[in-house]
Amino acid sequence: MKYCEKCSSILNDEDSVCGNCGTKIPGAQSSSGGDAGAQSSSNPFGASPGSGPSAGPNAGAGGQATPPKYMVPGILSILFCCWPFAIPCLVYTSKIDGLMAQGKVDEAWEASKKSKNWLIASIVIGFVVQVIAIIISVAASAFS
Repeated sequence: MKYCEKCSSILNDEDSVCGNCGTKIPGAQSSSGGDAGAQSSSNPFGASPGSGPSAGPNAGAGGQATPPKYMVPGILSILFCCWPFAIPCLVYTSKIDGLMAQGKVDEAWEASKKSKNWLIASIVIGFVVQVIAIIISVAASAFS
């Protein structure tokens, strides 16, 4: 998968021009018939700026969809659930903006997925530990 160096939009292998910002793609090979197919549309670059899968309400500065961040749920998980498992959630969440700024979109999405997995682990383990603590407390008071 290729990305535009200027706006970080996702490119197809056969693209010679970014459909989002119009930047020429270095090293892109044009087809034998030229770019006649792209020239026939109203926009010579094939797509209007801001269109395509990367545009939308969650689009970042480069037109890329920003991965979800789990900072608030991670902090709440530290306070109310299993904090050792919530710390990696916050670490991965804090990496997302930096990775997006560097244009490492795939790594930012991977960090978001890992953050979500650690958040779920923290909530589930915290819940299980609380249930076990309640059972032990009830059992101890019943036998005393």
